[in-house]
Amino acid sequence: MTQSMLKGFEFIDFEPTANVADSAKQKLSRIFGESPSDSSSLAFLKKTCDGFQGRLHVRSAVGHFVADVMGEDPIQVLNSLSRKVRSQLRLWKRQRALALDGF
Repeated sequence: MTQSMLKGFEFIDFEPTANVADSAKQKLSRIFGESPSDSSSLAFLKKTCDGFQGRLHVRSAVGHFVADVMGEDPIQVLNSLSRKVRSQLRLWKRQRALALDGF
């Protein structure tokens, strides 16, 4: 089993191209910029017989933001993971703003 680590992101059963590694780094950086300050993550992209399986899990005291994606192209999987988690983060921010407005 081939495993490669990018800070905060694990690649399993394949060696990512520079483009895939850069995309993963950019996506994680953007997500952490939008995440609660106490966040940590578990993220991986795994080569399977059907393509690529990706998971992104951002954990914090205020909640968990999770996405699981399957696809044929690693960049598309990364994009989809990012969109799904960022959508959950935007919803959390809206709900937090509404709660603060109620005070």
